[in-house]
Amino acid sequence: MTNEHVREAILQQAGEWYAAHRAGLLSNTQRAEFLAWLKSSPQHIEEYFGVHAAASLLAGHVKAMDEYAAARVVEEGSGEIDNVVPLSRSDAMAAARAIIPRRRRLVSVAACLAFFALGVVAFAFRDVMLFGSGQTYRTVHGQQGSWRLPDGSVLHLNSESSVTVRMTDAERVLTVHQGQALFQVAHDSARRFRVAAGAANIVAIGTQFDVRRDAQSEQVTIIEGRVAVTKGDAPPIESPALDVPGAVSLGAGEQLEIHAEGVSAPRKVDPKQVSAWTKGQIIVEATPLSEIIVEFNRYAAVPLEIADPELRDLELSGVFDAYDVESFLEFMRRLDDVAVEATPTRIRFHHRAVATTAPAELTTQH
Repeated sequence: MTNEHVREAILQQAGEWYAAHRAGLLSNTQRAEFLAWLKSSPQHIEEYFGVHAAASLLAGHVKAMDEYAAARVVEEGSGEIDNVVPLSRSDAMAAARAIIPRRRRLVSVAACLAFFALGVVAFAFRDVMLFGSGQTYRTVHGQQGSWRLPDGSVLHLNSESSVTVRMTDAERVLTVHQGQALFQVAHDSARRFRVAAGAANIVAIGTQFDVRRDAQSEQVTIIEGRVAVTKGDAPPIESPALDVPGAVSLGAGEQLEIHAEGVSAPRKVDPKQVSAWTKGQIIVEATPLSEIIVEFNRYAAVPLEIADPELRDLELSGVFDAYDVESFLEFMRRLDDVAVEATPTRIRFHHRAVATTAPAELTTQH
């Protein structure tokens, strides 16, 4: 491995450690691992503080732009993000390298060590001082994202979704502000994993589960493992999740909803169907067209509409590519009772005859 490759690898490690601190408090074990990594090489110190300097330089400009743009896109649902290019971790690292002044790379090892020695005492408190508000992850219309969190868990976000991650020595708390998220939970016996979504609190017991939040309700679906769901205040940390009054235990393949009236009884669902969005798919089984249209509109650049109320309850079954609207339209055009009107600004489905009672079927995968 060349010196340049070594430097790039260290820069990537520095970026990952910086991201871990931005996401919330590290455990004592993780903090010790970070300090050991930092002390093991002056180059580690140089790269870490270089990443920190670059991030600090950008933070003030990016925060205002990010919040304003996200709010505009979510509220207006416009297509103004067509020319926005997603930034990968490797792109971010390259940007960090480019933005760090060249002279920083020539700073002496002695100066770096002096900086480290002065800051090591304050470092134990930097998470509380700088990052107490946690890290928020967002996607805009038509975008999906996945992130590995500092504890090893993985967060998946569907289109137009937002989740804030906060980690302390006592628990890991993820707040779903809107949209849909799937959580792959890493085991940590010292810290529980809790998801707050509106009135719902979900405490994981080593699992993988999906949470979907809209204006009317919160929906929780278990892909594997088991969770405890409560409505209202978060259950006390010192109490086992299932011992909390009103807690509902959910296992793999079960789903419930929390709404203003209360908590629904658990029902059986197909986990593959619920989590299909993570593979860019929409899987439906005898599902009303009105619900399918809602799913496609989470990704479509041109909105889909049902022009005639008679079509709302038309049941369809199949596996669709969430981003391939044309294939779905071709399928709809083959139905005798449906006419498709497509314009540059909208796609409308009209009733052509008496609706069929048998579910139509199609599989379109890539």
